[in-house]
Amino acid sequence: MFLNVAKCVTICVTFAFFTLGCGAEVKHYNNLIVGGGPAGLYTAWRLSSKSGRPNESTAIFEWSAKRLGGRIFTKTFQYGQHLELGGMRFTEEHKVLQKVLTMLNLTHHIVNFTMTSDRLYYIRGEHIYGSRISYRGVPYKTDVPEYSRMDPTQLFEKIADRVIGGNQPGNAEEWCRFYDNATLPSSFNSTIYKAGDVIGNIGYWNLLMDQLGSEAFQYLADAGGYTANVINQNAAQAVHRNSEFGNGVKFKTLDRGYSLLIDKLANESLKQSVKIFRGQRLTHFHWDAKVKKFYSTFVQYDENGTSTSNQTVVTSDTLFLCMPKNSIDLIHENDVANSSSWPHSELKVLKNSRGKYFIESIIQQPAYKIGLLYNTSWWLNATFPPNLNKLYLERKTENLNYGPSITDLPLRQIYYMGDNRMGYKLQYFSILASYDDTHFPKFWRGLELTPQQVATKPTSEDLQPLSQGTKVPENMLQMVQKQLNLVHFNTTEMKVPKPIDGYFMNWDLNPFQAGYHAWKPHYKLAEAQYYMTRPGEEVGVPLFVAGSAYSNIQGWVEGAFDTAESILVDKFGLPPLTENYLLICRPQNK
Repeated sequence: MFLNVAKCVTICVTFAFFTLGCGAEVKHYNNLIVGGGPAGLYTAWRLSSKSGRPNESTAIFEWSAKRLGGRIFTKTFQYGQHLELGGMRFTEEHKVLQKVLTMLNLTHHIVNFTMTSDRLYYIRGEHIYGSRISYRGVPYKTDVPEYSRMDPTQLFEKIADRVIGGNQPGNAEEWCRFYDNATLPSSFNSTIYKAGDVIGNIGYWNLLMDQLGSEAFQYLADAGGYTANVINQNAAQAVHRNSEFGNGVKFKTLDRGYSLLIDKLANESLKQSVKIFRGQRLTHFHWDAKVKKFYSTFVQYDENGTSTSNQTVVTSDTLFLCMPKNSIDLIHENDVANSSSWPHSELKVLKNSRGKYFIESIIQQPAYKIGLLYNTSWWLNATFPPNLNKLYLERKTENLNYGPSITDLPLRQIYYMGDNRMGYKLQYFSILASYDDTHFPKFWRGLELTPQQVATKPTSEDLQPLSQGTKVPENMLQMVQKQLNLVHFNTTEMKVPKPIDGYFMNWDLNPFQAGYHAWKPHYKLAEAQYYMTRPGEEVGVPLFVAGSAYSNIQGWVEGAFDTAESILVDKFGLPPLTENYLLICRPQNK
């Protein structure tokens, strides 16, 4: 069990420099962590371990009253089946995560998350398997006929080869230099850009349109699965990171769900005397230079996501904001700086022009997931099944994760999760029926309420991502089923059976407003990553930001761990978990 909001004695406190009225709750910790996602839990676990600072007091304050984990959330259905409605996989290249899994004794839970090498595509009303694209082509009138006979991975690689030329970086440090300093090679052919242009100062969408034309670009946007991959992000990093989801890429996951990692980190931290408080929203914080302490104010939220009148004031020696951009934007740093009841200082490292410059260096990418549970794996017998081929036949006794099938319908990506329960006789099969991003979440948002319902609260106060998922309403379910029917049966006659259960998660809402993030062009990524992980360094204040949003591996748990680890090693002197492994990009003088 996780520790819920602790009961505190109500007191009236007067300090030498300000007064807290009666009813205020005051606590002090050496290390205050705001955010109970992967970065926050990792930070608490490391600080409280024997190799950390076990004699210091550490606490996590989490906004959600229902769960920890941030954008990692495994939904367990009533029948024991589980499905990822948040992050769901990792790779063997994620070295810090791999080390953590070993230290937490979770390696025996690691299983393959299989990506098909022969995807089913349903695009522009046509069905085609990836293995047939080279001779059949796709229904896009590309300027260069060759492009219509290349699968999306090949097109991404073709653009990357043109941009990188013969200067392929060989390691992580070289990639960091590439992001900030690389220029287009002399072989680059364009009417818009020229050799010597800085790649990191080019938008990826702009680059793709220049190199591919409208139809080939739309093909990439549709068939690539992630619309987020072709937005106007930093082209230098995009040509590198878009190789992460190519055909045949090997992923791993945990057999009992990715939240197993979250649960283990939380429970180990509790054993090491870390305090975890849920249902606590940070509204503002302040640094008092005279006593060298942070003063942070939290408002309590109930399990319905509604704020209460209960407030808690916490003092701390250090402050970790383990959260993405939008969550930082929701904090009113220094909003009481001029109040006579609060100590005054000039700490505005996140709200002044320089702070905003770095906070706004990333693009928020909305995401949406819809998971359904069936009592049959109907997709295996569909007119157009996912192409499991020999791999499934050889491993049919395993609980096989598989996918994706890709469509330009709002479903976008479909993953088939099998029956991953342990020791049950009756079989139930789950499917991630929709994994979509960018503008598609708005489509599903329109189906969260029925035509008979009226909105009851502002969108800004809808904290659905802090919940444990929401039951799929009937209208949404009918729309999902209709699109699944088109993808797998190509008929208006409903052949997809009705599911037993279903839940969705809308990551486009507060406090995240994004499933993942990307770096903007025209920024030095090394400078941005370094500043955002330690924004208080320039003024000598122990304020830190950790999480995947400002990492070198955005959208991954590894990115969250890497940012936290870089802070703990650099600023707290903890021994590194991994050797010769780049955690963040750094300016040359750092």
